[in-house]
Amino acid sequence: MEWDAGELESHLPSLQALARYKYDEYVRFEPGRRFIESLTTWLGQFDTKAERTVALSVLQRRLVFVSEREMRHLVRSLYDHHLKPALRERAAEETGLPRYVVRQIESSREFQELGRRTLYLALSDGARIGELRRNTRGLSNEQVFQAYQVSTEKFSAMRKALRSDLDVLGSDAPATFQSVVLVDDFAGSGKSILRTEPDGGSTGRLQNFADIMTANPNLFDGDKTSVTICLLIATSQAEAHLRASLESFPSPPWAETPRIVIVQKLTASDRIDDDSEPEFAAILRDRYRCRVLFDENKAVGGDADSYIFGFGACGLMLVLPHNTPNNSVYLLHEERGHYVPLFPRADRFVQ
Repeated sequence: MEWDAGELESHLPSLQALARYKYDEYVRFEPGRRFIESLTTWLGQFDTKAERTVALSVLQRRLVFVSEREMRHLVRSLYDHHLKPALRERAAEETGLPRYVVRQIESSREFQELGRRTLYLALSDGARIGELRRNTRGLSNEQVFQAYQVSTEKFSAMRKALRSDLDVLGSDAPATFQSVVLVDDFAGSGKSILRTEPDGGSTGRLQNFADIMTANPNLFDGDKTSVTICLLIATSQAEAHLRASLESFPSPPWAETPRIVIVQKLTASDRIDDDSEPEFAAILRDRYRCRVLFDENKAVGGDADSYIFGFGACGLMLVLPHNTPNNSVYLLHEERGHYVPLFPRADRFVQ
């Protein structure tokens, strides 16, 4: 950075404090390298002090690093603050009880039956659904699974356990799931969950799950089955995309449009673009074009020019404790094409 003693004293303590408090816990740093070491090499790829100053300024002001502790808090908030109230409202309607008699509603057979007839599935390996199960009292192992693609044998075991638990409740309800909760840790553009293909059909994890519902009618409550998409972190861009895509979903196996729950939403104010950070955007566009990195998978999110702001042009400066989303600006995580990443990313899929 070519800092003098005064500048060094001004900047270094805060950077070291942030490193100790959060950034050093990023799991994809190499042995012997943490945030300060990674920051040094990252800044070294810029040609001038002016560029390094702009990059560091954007980093200090705009980086959103979600710590492991914060991710756990989001998981624990999901059921109590978003899912349980919906179950309680449905149970109140079935029992005819006023919504304010919370304890009476939650003690009712209807509430317990609704809760047991809810299936929880992970949309990705980062969904933390195991942590959701461990921190939610009353969830059965046989109603929670680490993926949305479930084998026939597992479905059979789930249904057998459901029948047994309903009998214990004294319920003659069918051993089918009337609610499905699909959980994921993050959505930037929403296109990995659902998107429209050039031929007019749909693809993505929700389409795959819809196919599973259609192929296993004995496990679900037919078109009465309600579906909730739960995202621990998501952008308003992803929310808008999903709502529009759900409205045009071809031949859905559910009657009501799936509900979208976002525990922590990132808004337009969290985006990097030409208007919000013009100097940094100029560096991204004019000096570090990434066409050499562009391929057919990235083309799902837009053209090569838009990818300078990440997949889907989301323009995020977001880092999760286990990985950096590809929706973040490429200079934050990209290491192919002779780029030096600040937070190295492990490729998984489009977000």
